[in-house]
Amino acid sequence: FDGGQHFICNMIIDLPEQEYVGLFGVLNDGAYIKNIIVDNGSAVSGKCFVAAIAGGTNGGGTVTFENCGNEGSVGAAEQNAAGICGVSMNSACGIRMINCFNTGGISGGREAAALCGWVGDNGSEITNCYNAGYVIGMDGTNSLWRNGRGKGLNNFDTYGYQGTQISEDEYDMNSGSIAYILNGSQSENVIWYQTLGED
Repeated sequence: FDGGQHFICNMIIDLPEQEYVGLFGVLNDGAYIKNIIVDNGSAVSGKCFVAAIAGGTNGGGTVTFENCGNEGSVGAAEQNAAGICGVSMNSACGIRMINCFNTGGISGGREAAALCGWVGDNGSEITNCYNAGYVIGMDGTNSLWRNGRGKGLNNFDTYGYQGTQISEDEYDMNSGSIAYILNGSQSENVIWYQTLGED
């Protein structure tokens, strides 16, 4: 699925008895979700395995999220609330996240994380992602993702547990300095953009 850099606006999903809740419910091997953002007017809630983009995966293989973002609120009454993907069920599916972010509030009964509530054992990689939102129900210091077998590279986080700590200061967020840091302190050939005075 290619969202074409579009926003999903004002998406309200409230399924208190449902598992696997999100824009996409359950994904399987080979799914590739890219170029989509759930906006800050959105709210997603369910019983467990809840995220703005995908509730989770079921089965083996690999699922990839690229250039995906969540700005909305996500809530799970039980486990595995997250911004991008709720769970890799039974650790069977490798989760790859590239250039993804969460700025929304994540709240779970337990085992919540900003990007993924549980990544799979097989080849899970989180690369060049960031979190500037809060997480309630975090498991220890697993602020971005859970499962130590997941590999992280060049990630940033306001908590600073699983990535380089970034400032929550409003000036830093509004001035473009955070985007500059996310781009490796360079202003050419960049991935992260910010329109000053708007973003």
